[in-house]
Amino acid sequence: MSTSNTKQIDKEIRTQFKKGIDKSEIFSELAKEYPENLDSISRLLKQYPDLQTQQKYKIPVNILLVLLVIVTALKIMSGIVLLLKISPLALPFLFFIPLINIWMMVEISRYKQIYFFITGCLAFVGAQGIKSIETGALFAIFAIPIAIIAFYIGYKFKKNIEHNHNEIGGTNR
Repeated sequence: MSTSNTKQIDKEIRTQFKKGIDKSEIFSELAKEYPENLDSISRLLKQYPDLQTQQKYKIPVNILLVLLVIVTALKIMSGIVLLLKISPLALPFLFFIPLINIWMMVEISRYKQIYFFITGCLAFVGAQGIKSIETGALFAIFAIPIAIIAFYIGYKFKKNIEHNHNEIGGTNR
């Protein structure tokens, strides 16, 4: 399957979810449109929890997104402080880590299960490494809840995805 097909199928899956269409209906519709890519469709659908699970965890996901926005803002502010102390040549580094946070927020808002685990890991590692930064305690206040919430939601989504994946014709790989 080509990359353009994968991107197109993923885009269609997100669009169908926004319309409130169930995974099995999405699979059936895409299977008609892309009959040669059934395994790929199944694998892409596996990344998303079903609609009921998305609704059930909407509040924790929104809390996680708010915490990530706060941490991103704090990283930018502390980056500016460090930039003023070190050198204007460090400007590209000021935006690199916040861009990773923004990318994670976008993928989390799409309910992609793997990004909850990645965010949890990054928050946990970040909480360990920020002790040397002047604003480290402030980051830790947000990093630990982010890690806990991200791991919890990721675990719940993974359980739901594995439970429901076989219903749409997928295999657990």
